[in-house]
Amino acid sequence: MLLKYKKSLLLLLVLFVVGCFSFYQLVYPNLFVDKNKIGQVIDQFNGVNVYYNGSTGNVSGRNVTQDGYNLCQKYQCVEFIKRYYYERFNHKMPDSYGHAKDFFDSSIARTNQSQT
Repeated sequence: MLLKYKKSLLLLLVLFVVGCFSFYQLVYPNLFVDKNKIGQVIDQFNGVNVYYNGSTGNVSGRNVTQDGYNLCQKYQCVEFIKRYYYERFNHKMPDSYGHAKDFFDSSIARTNQSQT
């Protein structure tokens, strides 16, 4: 009888943990997101707009320039980096994929923003 009780308790514990994990991964990130604001300008850096993305897992489609250059998924951090270099310096990144951190080179000395 005690073994059956322990198995039931273990099963309930596992289901609780899986339920909490699922809620945290699937529901919680979108709980406080105003979907009407996705894609709206929330800031600007050196003349390049920063758009609201909602949660980190949000995907709003691909952003491609008029000349066919792939900027990546709309409103993602890597899209901002690629769009920033494209709009500010007319530079197209040679790799159409990657993460924003892939474009950071720690070997380059930092400068004060007021100097640029």
